[in-house]
Amino acid sequence: MIIAFEPADCRGRSGEEPDRLLADMRELEMETSYEDPGWTGVPAAAVLALADRATGVRLSRAGYDRTTLWGPTEHLVPYI
Repeated sequence: MIIAFEPADCRGRSGEEPDRLLADMRELEMETSYEDPGWTGVPAAAVLALADRATGVRLSRAGYDRTTLWGPTEHLVPYI
């Protein structure tokens, strides 16, 4: 694992290169240290922007801000 962290708390990073995304995290104003007494959590927009930068996959509001399609999934059991 190169880097791992909880999206809601990127201060507790781990992995072979826990600081690989540190410059991007700081540029996105994500809290990266336990030293900041005013830490309140990572806004979802910053986490999505970091995912965009890290993967190159554009995550736009249009892609996730729509009616959710849901229903039973029991019929999928043989396929998963």
